[in-house]
Amino acid sequence: MKILYIHPYAFWANSHLLLNFLRISNYLNSKQQELKIPIEENYIDLRHENLPKFIPKMIDHYRIALKKLLNEIYNEFPFDLVAISCYTSFNYLNSVEVAFLIKRNFPKTIIVIGGVHPTIVPDDFQIGNIPRVFFNEYSKNETPFDFLIREEGEIPFFKLIKGLSEKTINSRINMNQPCIVLKSEMVMNLDEIPLINFNLYKKYSDSINKLYIDFSRGCIFRCNYCGTSGTTQCYKKVRIKSVERCINEIEIIKNSPWISIDQIHITDMFFLPKRSKREMFFKELKKLKRKYPKKSLKIIIYDRIEFCTLQNLQNYKELDIIPHFGLDFSSESMLFKMGKFHGKDRDTIDRSIKKYLKKTRELIIESNRINSKIIFYYMIGTPGEDHSTLEQGKDFFLEKRYDSQSLVEKFNVNLDFSKYMAFIGSQLYNNAEEKFGSRIFYKNWWKLFDENQHIYGLLVRPSKDMSLITCLDISYNYMREIIKYQINRKNNFYSFHLILFWKSILNTILELKEKLN
Repeated sequence: MKILYIHPYAFWANSHLLLNFLRISNYLNSKQQELKIPIEENYIDLRHENLPKFIPKMIDHYRIALKKLLNEIYNEFPFDLVAISCYTSFNYLNSVEVAFLIKRNFPKTIIVIGGVHPTIVPDDFQIGNIPRVFFNEYSKNETPFDFLIREEGEIPFFKLIKGLSEKTINSRINMNQPCIVLKSEMVMNLDEIPLINFNLYKKYSDSINKLYIDFSRGCIFRCNYCGTSGTTQCYKKVRIKSVERCINEIEIIKNSPWISIDQIHITDMFFLPKRSKREMFFKELKKLKRKYPKKSLKIIIYDRIEFCTLQNLQNYKELDIIPHFGLDFSSESMLFKMGKFHGKDRDTIDRSIKKYLKKTRELIIESNRINSKIIFYYMIGTPGEDHSTLEQGKDFFLEKRYDSQSLVEKFNVNLDFSKYMAFIGSQLYNNAEEKFGSRIFYKNWWKLFDENQHIYGLLVRPSKDMSLITCLDISYNYMREIIKYQINRKNNFYSFHLILFWKSILNTILELKEKLN
């Protein structure tokens, strides 16, 4: 069986080579002895194939070029099955386009879809839910997808290939039948997953500027703005690899002769949430650095503010680890609305929030003392925001409580600003309109075929007491003030280009918002 893996175009974050297909391929190959037929694999990443842009005015050119590319691949590698990664909602439209085009030109090909979007919205791949934009070219009474995998892919994909090879699983007879949703199964012991092998991506070595690997899966927290942790079983079940395997995978990257990068991203939703394993990892990574003194790698991780210790910061500095923290917002009342903390009553939650903001200040001060880089994600325009929450958030950074200076005047503070995006699957997406008087102007923005698709999901009025435009105006002025203070401190995390970038993003949001009126 010849398997072609396809990563489609995305309307946002359109360059990173992720680890999704690597884990699936590595697992499948580790089970080769259980298959009745040999398998061959190929990988195509449409983001790196120099195709015309996938936008309405270029769609005919895009289809001609994609058909030519697929024909060239098929002539050398006559694929039997195509697996498409609809990794996020930004991949959705291109996933549908690619699948339809394959079915039209290679009708016997079996098509499998998986990823975060199919996990949360499997109905989007069924007949009757395909976007209207495709009806001029393809039938509205068909779906090109034969099988759909929800949640983790390793076990369901292996069982599908095994079942097809043994003829215990049959594909659909035609495209008028529903897509078959496979039973979800998660890997309970992550040490059973083979050590990562990057060879599937080797043809794109020139496009690899960073790599993504995972040390754990699942999250112990249930933030109500997260699009995955509250809705899928695999995100609720926390599983952690052995430290030995974590170190082995870093060593594999260091020893891969065709991989030339200076940083890796650990994709754990919460970096090694077991303290004992975290300490053991620091110890073993120090040994690895001594073993490869000339092969330096920065490691990007995602940590929790309330979990990180001051000693962790010292280890991060020593080991070239840059932690990213989901601060999300700096207002007590807003953190409560965001469901960042849970407790038996409001007083318990409020105490946790106060400790959280106090710990944030401590981490900022300590990171400055030891000259260690840490980064905070900070969201603006989140449902629930109003004038009071914005004022509280501003005061956290700009109130002069440090020798007549504010936090951002006295210390380097690296804030990675982002505008709230209405990702489906989160509690906020489902109930913000009822709870806060918010409005998501385009509930199904991922079905809009528009070169500005990534902007439509940002069009969210935060609350009944604050319009989107007012929120953006206040937030922009607040961001600009922080950035100017930090530039004056010569913090190279910021530049005036960042101010201009945010101004252009906000202007585009406002332009699209004006069209609604």
